[in-house]
Amino acid sequence: MAIPQIRRVGRPNKWEDPADLEDEIQSYFNSCFEQRFRKVKSEKEAEFIDEPILDREGNFTYTQIRPFTVTGLAVHLDTSRDVLLDYENNENRKKFSNAIKKAKQIIENYNEEGLHRQSQVTGIIFNLKNNFKWVDRTETDLTTKGEKIATGVVEGKAADILENDQPG
Repeated sequence: MAIPQIRRVGRPNKWEDPADLEDEIQSYFNSCFEQRFRKVKSEKEAEFIDEPILDREGNFTYTQIRPFTVTGLAVHLDTSRDVLLDYENNENRKKFSNAIKKAKQIIENYNEEGLHRQSQVTGIIFNLKNNFKWVDRTETDLTTKGEKIATGVVEGKAADILENDQPG
């Protein structure tokens, strides 16, 4: 008797190879920049032309034209944010997880650095909380030092308090 093959259920993977996904992720980050040019007067004609701006080593220079975002990455990959997160966390798509985690780490770093370079940071804080599990948390434990409170002790204390508050 032949052993039946287990078939995967659901939509097939959007990418077959993690390297393909990594290339598309790099394409997203590259799309957030554009090459810098300056207008210079043409020597031959009375018109201006665009000339690339070079750095000291002679390399082209670039300007970031849009921020790195998780949703922007999803749009560039022609998918949704939810599908992207599924690829990051789904056991059946584990081979893609590292590429997405690395991309999200770059985006998180971009946002974290934005906290230091911008005066309006409310949107950045919102993004970090909702996409990267950052939290505002203040924990105060004045009585138990992290230990669980036994319910019998609490009930006994409550009874003592109630008895002492009775007139009489």
